[in-house]
Amino acid sequence: MIRKNAVESILAERDILISVRNPFVVRFFYSFTCRENLYLVMEYLNGGDLYSLLRSLGCLDEDVARIYIAEVVLALEYLHSLRVVHRDLKPDNLLIAHDETTNVIWFGFSRVVLDIKDEFSLLGYLD
Repeated sequence: MIRKNAVESILAERDILISVRNPFVVRFFYSFTCRENLYLVMEYLNGGDLYSLLRSLGCLDEDVARIYIAEVVLALEYLHSLRVVHRDLKPDNLLIAHDETTNVIWFGFSRVVLDIKDEFSLLGYLD
């Protein structure tokens, strides 16, 4: 049984991804339900996540890191232009595509805000 807030999170992610078209954000194709399950069909990104890549390499080459950072900044700039606040940006939520571009994924905590001044909620962990 799925918790109510988990369903709300998945539906919020779906609603945001429907409106997003950017080369550095995972592509959403469609969603469907089957019995008691909700499925989101998205682009297959076979390069793994940035967290695992950093753990295996120890660090990135400076030029590669610069490109990845630029791609994430472009994705965030685009999302913010749509008033989407991701709220869970971390290496685990950045997947590498077959062409080695970085893609922002997992919009379960994301929100569309009318006025950025209204968005001051704390989410996640303080390390």
